[in-house]
Amino acid sequence: MSLIAVDSVHAQKKISISVHEDAPDSVTFIVPREQYDVANAKVRSRDRSVTLLLTDTTLVLQLSQRGMDRVETGVSEAKSDAGLGARLVARMFGAGLTELLDHGIAYRLSALRSARADGHRLVLEDHAGHRVFENVEVNGTHLLEDLEPRDAERFAESVNRALKRVR
Repeated sequence: MSLIAVDSVHAQKKISISVHEDAPDSVTFIVPREQYDVANAKVRSRDRSVTLLLTDTTLVLQLSQRGMDRVETGVSEAKSDAGLGARLVARMFGAGLTELLDHGIAYRLSALRSARADGHRLVLEDHAGHRVFENVEVNGTHLLEDLEPRDAERFAESVNRALKRVR
């Protein structure tokens, strides 16, 4: 599944996300963006743009509110720097982009074998031993390799407790 690549016009506001997962659609699927309070556990990238949430039955990868705000700010700045026609196109593009990004990628816990922390990395493995969300990049950084070590460890422990409940 390839999801998103987004760049705002201002480099300091740049956000790009690339997801390439080969999991079948019965295991990964697009969902509306989850609210943080429904998560049993959550972990955010160091720049706080992307969040991985643990719910009762899924892991959900999505832009955080900060990530959504950065995209909207970039679109707004593009509108203010442009002529009338370009502002109109930017407004239409921005509305569609915001709607597109207001979703997450869910992965069923039942398809996951284990989770572990390896320093600043979070390693999620499916039953076949393949790593889940390993190819997710935010601004060129792999999400699961860009975590605070204590956060990665706590999240892995939460995932493993959840896996025991779903089995």
